[in-house]
Amino acid sequence: YAGLRRGKVVTLDWSAIDMIGTILHVERSAEMLRNTTRVKEGAKSDAGVRLIPMCETLYAALCLHDKNERTGYVCKSATGHLLSPSAFDRGWESFLASMERAFNGFPAALDDLLAGDRAKIKALKEKGEWKQFLVRPHDLRHTFATALYISGIGIKEAQYYLGHNDIKTTMDVYTHLTPQTMG
Repeated sequence: YAGLRRGKVVTLDWSAIDMIGTILHVERSAEMLRNTTRVKEGAKSDAGVRLIPMCETLYAALCLHDKNERTGYVCKSATGHLLSPSAFDRGWESFLASMERAFNGFPAALDDLLAGDRAKIKALKEKGEWKQFLVRPHDLRHTFATALYISGIGIKEAQYYLGHNDIKTTMDVYTHLTPQTMG
């Protein structure tokens, strides 16, 4: 809901979120190589440091966290540390599995599956009737760009919110989002 790249998401700290003003302060990034994540202050360009207004859905999701727990990284490891690439990937796979269950009419949470649901899921997969939910993390960034376009956000504003240094990058995304291509 903010169009952040993976390296921005993993470094997002609660101190960078203005819950009263509903603004994300995007100030850091991470380099994620092999199984190491290294935080970099700032961004590769000045455009990467920016303020992003929160939509109601993102604000509501963040409000689900108890105020006393709003410290450190927003997306963190079980021990409260910066996510490694493999930990990020495991979390993403878990998210995809939850979305697939919901997409196929089952409870998203594993704990909410009823007796026999696992057998039904297995049978659907074996028959090739299981609908997959194949989304990459970066796809959500493109979804954000699409939402900006649909909302009537101009190209310069979109460039800022997406953190593009070159407006050509934003234009390349926006030119694919014409009323004709969107149906």
